[in-house]
Amino acid sequence: MPKEAIHEFIFCYNLKEDSKIENMNRTYKFSNEREKMNIEYRKLESKDYKTVALLIIETWKFDEFFYHSSAILNFGMMYLMQCLMNQTYNEVAVVDGKVAGIMIGANQRKKAFHIQHFLKAIWYSLLLLPIKKVYKKEPILKEYQKNMKKMKKEIFQCTDAEINLFLLKQEYRGCGIGNTLYSNIEKYFLQSSVASYYVHTDTGCNYNFYLKHGMHILAERKTNISYADENDITMYILGKEYLESGSDN
Repeated sequence: MPKEAIHEFIFCYNLKEDSKIENMNRTYKFSNEREKMNIEYRKLESKDYKTVALLIIETWKFDEFFYHSSAILNFGMMYLMQCLMNQTYNEVAVVDGKVAGIMIGANQRKKAFHIQHFLKAIWYSLLLLPIKKVYKKEPILKEYQKNMKKMKKEIFQCTDAEINLFLLKQEYRGCGIGNTLYSNIEKYFLQSSVASYYVHTDTGCNYNFYLKHGMHILAERKTNISYADENDITMYILGKEYLESGSDN
C-alpha cells in the first residue's frame, strides 16, 4: 500500500475511532444527566396549559407566523385545545418540576368529545379576530391545513386511534424521555384493544423517530411549504398496526 494511502487509512480509522468515542461520551453524558434529573410522568393538568402552549410555539417556531406577540400565546392555546377535544389519553413528562414533554392520543372507537376544550378552542380563536394583520404567513397555514384534510381522507378508514400531539423540549432529546412517552401510549393503545393508529407529521419534525419505532408511511405529500427552518417540506401520515390485537378482538 502506498505511503499516502496508509496515512489516509490511518487518518480515516482515527476519525472513526474518535467518532465512536464521541458518541460513547455523548451517551454517557446523557445517561449521567438523566441520573441527575428528577423525572416524573403524570396526567396533564390545567396549570400546564400555558407551558405546553409555549412549547408548541417554540417547537414549530409559530412565533414567526404572527405580527403581534399578543396573538402568539392565544394561537398556542387554541392549538392545544384542539388536540384535547377528542383525547382519551394524555401524559406529561416533568423534569425537575417543569413540563418538558407531552403526549396526547385518542382512541377513536370511544368517540370522545370534550365540550370544555371545544369551547376554549373557539374562545382563543375569537381572541385572534380583533387583531388586524394577525398572520404573517396565513397562506402557508391554509395550504398546510388543506393538504392535511386531503391526506386524512385517504387513511380515515384505516386506523382507529391517533397521536394528536407529541412534543419534547430540545434539551431533553436523547435522554430516553421521548421513548418513555411513546412506549406508554403504545401500552395504552394495546390495553384498549386498538388495532392500528396514525400520526400526522412532516420533515419539519423528527419524523424518523416514528419510523424507527415501527411506523410506516400511509400517505405522503410533497409541498412548497417552508417553516421551522425547513424548506419545501414533505407531509406524512404514518401508521402502525397491531395485527394480534386486531385478530383477537
